[in-house]
Amino acid sequence: MPKVVRKLFHVGTLHTISFAVEADGVTSPAEDALKLMLTGMWAADPEAAKEGLPSDTQIDRRAQLVAGIKYFARHGVPSQRSCGVNALQSGIWEFKEGQKRVSFFDTDGHGSFTEKRKFKNPALADYPNDPHWDIPGFDQDIRLGHCFGKPWGQRTTEQEDLDETIRVREEDLSHDRAA
Repeated sequence: MPKVVRKLFHVGTLHTISFAVEADGVTSPAEDALKLMLTGMWAADPEAAKEGLPSDTQIDRRAQLVAGIKYFARHGVPSQRSCGVNALQSGIWEFKEGQKRVSFFDTDGHGSFTEKRKFKNPALADYPNDPHWDIPGFDQDIRLGHCFGKPWGQRTTEQEDLDETIRVREEDLSHDRAA
């Protein structure tokens, strides 16, 4: 099996962020969604449902989302002014801006990962004196997985989106294990 070539999203001081690749070795759901957002045509966006497509709001929020992900690559924590970071489940996290979500996971680059959880006690955190003490230290390689919309007021992520994030992660990591 030939080695998969992942498209690079951003190289930061702390993290290299790439797009996760599905089993076919080509499809990258996060890349596809971010391309659609660039033109305001990402149909899964709950905000765009009100405005219609193309959505200028979607284009603006995408710019904030991208800036936040790049900040995270440089600093390892979310910016105070742009997108947030949240733990989902099973070592899957999300970057969030408005109602847009981009799942991510970290990896050793060899087909495995260590599940990182959000800290609930600063005394047990990797960086207890940091304002973002609840965010763990991630491996250098971070992969962007699945994008999904989350309606305002919805506190939990839909099970189908959680399942999709895990599926994309497993398919992506299988490429590393096969190499």
